[in-house]
Parts: sequence; C-alpha cells; structure tokens
Amino acid sequence: MRGGVREHPKAFAPATLILILLLSIAGAIIGLQLLVSLGVTPNTSLVGALTAIILARIPFGLFRPYRSIHVQNLAQSAISAATFGAANSLLLPIGVPYVLGRNDLIVPMFGGVRHAAGRLLAVSHVRHTCFSS
Repeated sequence: MRGGVREHPKAFAPATLILILLLSIAGAIIGLQLLVSLGVTPNTSLVGALTAIILARIPFGLFRPYRSIHVQNLAQSAISAATFGAANSLLLPIGVPYVLGRNDLIVPMFGGVRHAAGRLLAVSHVRHTCFSS
C-alpha cells in the first residue's frame, strides 16, 4: 500500500500465477476438446471468474488474493486467451488442410502455427507491460 492507495495485484504473484497456469491448461484442454468434438470454441471466461470467486470464499490465506476483482479479471482473461489461443490459433490452421485432404499443406502450416504462438506470447507481454500486472 503506497500513500493510502492499494497496489494493483501482480500476475506473477505466486498464488495468482498458480491460478492462471492451472486455468490456462484447463482452458486449452477444454477449447481443443470442444473444437474437435463439436466444432465450436466455448466462452470459458466465466469459468475463470467463478473459479477465482469460489476459491476466494475458502478461509485459507493462500486464497485471499483471489478476492480482488483484478485477480478475478486476470483469471478470466487467462482462461479465455488459452481457450481461444489453443483452439483457433494452433489447432484450426492444421486441422483445416487435413480435413480438406491437402496433407501437403500441413507442414507449411506448422510455420504459421509457430508464428501464431509467438504472437500470442508477444501480445501477452505487451498486455503485461501496459497494465503492469
């Protein structure tokens, strides 16, 4: 707390980082599974916010940071980005040529997928820098 103003929570705080990593892994798995089985990507941001809210209600010191609306927003953004990133940016560009029978395009699409993964990391870095989280 500086000068009576609460400091904005950091994404790299241990409790927040653990929550974000677990939600991101779960979001990627959910996104890939639903895209492969149903052909749609879900809006999982609600899952992230609800997870943080539910964990905040547990009377344990480790879960206290999850009471912050900012941490809940980070959790919501992380699971949503992981879901859409894994499904739309990584699986879809490889799956479409395969389904269309153009197996010769799968290897070149890996270059595009690598580029997309790099862009996801770059956008995450810019977001982290801009919002100091």
